[in-house]
Amino acid sequence: MKPIIQHVIPIYPDTVHIQWTVEDKESVFAAAEILRSESPQGPYQVIEDQLDTSTFFYMDTTAELSGLTRTLYYIVKAISIYDPNR
Repeated sequence: MKPIIQHVIPIYPDTVHIQWTVEDKESVFAAAEILRSESPQGPYQVIEDQLDTSTFFYMDTTAELSGLTRTLYYIVKAISIYDPNR
């Protein structure tokens, strides 16, 4: 099971649109979490959890973009039906 971010689109002044797909050959995808950081090394904070399997985009309305000076990093984490706690 592998989530792949397809698009990250800033919508100024305070929203970011994140879109992804999930490769799930075993059909074990149960939910998704969205994590955000100001650094590629982290720390990452969960900003949305338990997005259902039919959801493949998220609008981060708490991004607070400061013009073109703030860079945000996102991770989409797939949660398995076999291990809902990770």
